[in-house]
Amino acid sequence: MEVEDFRAIDFHVHPFPHVSPDELLRAMDEADVERAVLVGLDIDPADVDIRRVRERIEMTLLNLTMGLVFVQFDELRKEAYDVMPSFRTENEHVAKLVNLWPGRFVGFGSVDVCKGERYIEKTIVKIKKLGLKGVKVLPTAQFFSPALDRDLVERLFSLCEKENLAVVYHTGCDVGAFELPHLSESANPILLNGVLDNHSNLKIILSHFGSYSAKYPKIWFKECIEIMKKYDNTYADTAAVPYLLEDEKAVAKIRTEVGFERVLFGSDYPAVILVTIKDEKDIIEKTRLLTAEEKELVLYENADKLLRSL
Repeated sequence: MEVEDFRAIDFHVHPFPHVSPDELLRAMDEADVERAVLVGLDIDPADVDIRRVRERIEMTLLNLTMGLVFVQFDELRKEAYDVMPSFRTENEHVAKLVNLWPGRFVGFGSVDVCKGERYIEKTIVKIKKLGLKGVKVLPTAQFFSPALDRDLVERLFSLCEKENLAVVYHTGCDVGAFELPHLSESANPILLNGVLDNHSNLKIILSHFGSYSAKYPKIWFKECIEIMKKYDNTYADTAAVPYLLEDEKAVAKIRTEVGFERVLFGSDYPAVILVTIKDEKDIIEKTRLLTAEEKELVLYENADKLLRSL
């Protein structure tokens, strides 16, 4: 069967410091991707030593021990210090790449919500001055929860709404120890229920469709759909989870409950080892479960319309 080639915008690419821009551009060209949204990562392993963060993690680990899952805080702390520095991506680095290739890259910064209100405010000002179009946040790697840190999340959302910055919001599990759902439960999209009530003009993209997990695929997919049904200013991307569009039940649920007008193609490149942008785009191009019109929406039209609004 001949597969139609579609133009595309990749809404979720990581310009890690150890990855050259030439490598990013080659991966985009191989997949016939017109533009890519580059996301910063404001992550800091020292956050695990903040008292409230450590207490929450230790309580979670204690509960895991009760369930015969044994993870020590010092193990998690070491993992954070070993891994995070390599993937921290400064907002200035993102802005530099956008300035060098403005026709190919769109920049989204990042703000470490865990660090408090003043830090959030100062970082949003910097992101705006750098000319970036959005903000990437991760409840997992930034150690915050919409339930326990609602004031901080509300402040972030209010500022982004005011400055017309879109929010790319990680949902699902994460790498390493955070593959354990108990440690990643702060990234369950259902926790945004209520938090988004006063932010109807905020554009928020639920990364990974609530489904990011190597061990528990589709872990919070239903919760993601529930949030999208309630808030029509929410989107979801397919980064690292394009298999959803080969799943008959998932496709039917998306089509009947929220539609494909708020679904965005994202690759998460190069975060998923040995998976290219083309690999993920090919899955969407080849699926028999979407119409050509739906593929066009997901791969290009929705992202183009959203970016034009920023």
